[in-house]
Amino acid sequence: MIIDPQDLDPKSRYKLLIGSVVPRPIAWTSTAGSDGVLNLAPFSFFTVASRNPPMLCISVGPRPEGEDPKDTLGNVEATGEFVVNIVSLPLSNTMHESSKGHPPEADEFEKAGLTPEPCEVVKAPGSERPT
Repeated sequence: MIIDPQDLDPKSRYKLLIGSVVPRPIAWTSTAGSDGVLNLAPFSFFTVASRNPPMLCISVGPRPEGEDPKDTLGNVEATGEFVVNIVSLPLSNTMHESSKGHPPEADEFEKAGLTPEPCEVVKAPGSERPT
């Protein structure tokens, strides 16, 4: 079978992409805005970009209906920093909470019931344990 993505509607193209790579790891991405507000969001379009230099990449898709860019993207553009946390099974429900559309001024670590863990190199925190 030959599938031309140009012949598919956007929803079908998305389903084709997400069904092509399974299982897909989740990059639970934490950022801090220039105002210090903490953001935490899961991204399933995530992979290794390079081994030398070591780089990961996430793809931050648009919000539905052309709303403002996602907070993660704005924070990364403003600070140049993000942290990728890997979701363990015990934190999967907590990760789901962080996927909700909280307003930009909301501390998403607090909303998810997580304690931000300071990182050694970047200002964006990591998180691994429930509060």
